[in-house]
Amino acid sequence: MPRHLADSINVITIAGLGCSTLGLYVALAGELELAVAIALWAMLAHHLDGVVACRSRNRSSEAAMIGKSLTGFANFIYGAAFPAAVLLQIGEGSLLSLFAALALLVSGAVRLSHCSNFGLFDDEHFLGGPLSYDVPLLAIAFLARPWLPDESFPTLLCCLFLGFAALHVASTRIPAAGRAIITLFSVSASAALTFRTLARARAGVRSAQALCLSDAGTAYRHRPHAHDANWVGNLLISPTTLGVKVKAGINSYDLIYFK
Repeated sequence: MPRHLADSINVITIAGLGCSTLGLYVALAGELELAVAIALWAMLAHHLDGVVACRSRNRSSEAAMIGKSLTGFANFIYGAAFPAAVLLQIGEGSLLSLFAALALLVSGAVRLSHCSNFGLFDDEHFLGGPLSYDVPLLAIAFLARPWLPDESFPTLLCCLFLGFAALHVASTRIPAAGRAIITLFSVSASAALTFRTLARARAGVRSAQALCLSDAGTAYRHRPHAHDANWVGNLLISPTTLGVKVKAGINSYDLIYFK
């Protein structure tokens, strides 16, 4: 069995599965924009293995059979399971997010079952919305999030994907996007979402450092007793301080300065 995975095309598919797994991990950690940025590379891996497969020569029939099934599983994970996890996370377990996630998983499974038996409509169009459009749609939604009402964004996103879940199994001709357009959009959107996540993280660190520096004198003067369970270490104040670690306690600050 492992020898079939040594095929170069299957290696690309497995790399896409790795990106999907990492995206799921980051999504469950709460960094949804970064998770979408990673999942875009899983979608690109899916398109790349198709390009390489069309140009490959002398590929063994066993590797091709394994690759066909492997591609279907990879497509389901990044195209249905990942968006469903994002909806559940951003909806905080609401009934609407549960229904939208269920609709995505069921419609994705039905669509892939249909495609594996009857194939695509033609080279220029899909019959129904392809699963590979789900992650780019997520990326567009998160890129537009700053201009949308924050409190209603989860509801809008769930409703959007409820409609797209219906489109997955609809008898509607959907034009296939060019590979160059998909690649350009995915790389650009992934970079934009990653940059925004890192910028937000840097702003959070600066705010935490400012809070620690402003409260350092007060924390030193009102140092908790040794038996206080929230006090983790001694407060060390030095002119050569380079970093700050902050941990919020229930009744006191835990401020530790590293030289």
